[in-house]
Amino acid sequence: MLAAVLQLDTIPGEVNGNIHKAMTWARLAFEQGARFVLFHEGVTGDYARDPLPASRTLDSAEVYGFIALARRYEGFVGLGLNELFEGKSCLSTVFLGPDGVEAVYRKTYLWPHVKIDGYTDRYDGYRHERMKLAPGTGTAVFRVGKWRVGALICADGIREEAWARLAADRPDFVCYQNNRTSLRYGDVDYAARARECNAPLLVANRVGFSHCHWTPGDSMIIGSDGTVLAQANDQGREEIITAELPV
Repeated sequence: MLAAVLQLDTIPGEVNGNIHKAMTWARLAFEQGARFVLFHEGVTGDYARDPLPASRTLDSAEVYGFIALARRYEGFVGLGLNELFEGKSCLSTVFLGPDGVEAVYRKTYLWPHVKIDGYTDRYDGYRHERMKLAPGTGTAVFRVGKWRVGALICADGIREEAWARLAADRPDFVCYQNNRTSLRYGDVDYAARARECNAPLLVANRVGFSHCHWTPGDSMIIGSDGTVLAQANDQGREEIITAELPV
């Protein structure tokens, strides 16, 4: 199966423009033969001061657009959705296919994990997730098409228990969405995590400015043995990377 990871520059709160761009790039990936396409965390709305106006439900026209695209190409999408769920905003990975919504994972371990003095003042609350977002119920492996797919989002990857739940459930591959200033902090050993799960790891990160945050990209696809199968640039350029997965 040819998997694609997309790293895009999206604008906080500009849902229509972000979705238009994401659908255009997803089409390009499908045209290149991809069967599964993964976006970065929060590709639809990014981080807005008030996340609710930029959030969308699973039955929204915006989500339906990706379902229609998946149906046209008989493929699947891992969408980074700023989701409106039970009246609250979540950061979600929504798996979409020709038949509609296949599964939803909602980010569980919201950032920051502990109190950081001055964090809210410094970033005006844009990325103080614990103050503005609702958490999910823990990482899990979902049925997406014929595959068993694990999902986690950005700060989830710092938590040992998030990876342990995935490794115990033996996914066919794992989707790890990010929206961060660097994938090279040293807080996640991607090769080791892929080996631990015995599954390929698709790591997506955004590029460009998210308010004061510069995000360079550096998205990657890691094989189950820890080998780097594909890696995007870390210079902030939009890009599609692909790799064949043995699933």
